[in-house]
Amino acid sequence: MPVDAPADEGVMFYDFCVSKNACFVAMDTECDLDIAAMKPSQVTWIESELASQKPQSRWLVAYGHRPLYCSNTGGNDIPAGNAVLRKAVEGTLHHGGVDLVIQGHVHDYERTWPVYNGVATATNYNDPAAPVYVVNGAAGNREGNDHAPGGQPWEPPVGGNSTSKVSGDGSQIGVAVVVMPSVSR
Repeated sequence: MPVDAPADEGVMFYDFCVSKNACFVAMDTECDLDIAAMKPSQVTWIESELASQKPQSRWLVAYGHRPLYCSNTGGNDIPAGNAVLRKAVEGTLHHGGVDLVIQGHVHDYERTWPVYNGVATATNYNDPAAPVYVVNGAAGNREGNDHAPGGQPWEPPVGGNSTSKVSGDGSQIGVAVVVMPSVSR
């Protein structure tokens, strides 16, 4: 595991780059009490790392266990934990130029339009001005989250050529394809 976090914080968050094409920032979105939390020192570290990577990376990807955005309310600390994380780090991810945020915890699949502060900044994925959030926790669904409720203004519609959610309990298989065009920096 890469170790690039402050020494007093351990290695629960870190970053690494794959050539100059993509840099990944791993976020610790949990606390010892099994609820969503982020220490201010981690957010400061993320801000610094994004600032140093943004000019040289084609893609900036952040990831963590708990989601900032999801429409499903099944699961521990949802939706209260989503609000905690958005308040703590959403501005940092947006202003730091993050393109994609990958999350889990909720046992379904959802993706957003590019979104900031609960508002879709676009209804397509062409050179987005805000991060796209993906929840992929479809494995291990024990909460019965067979169908995420959806209906949020920051979510693509279901149907046509777009599938914004895939959920299941092991009796169904779903496939979703997300194609994001290149982003010029």
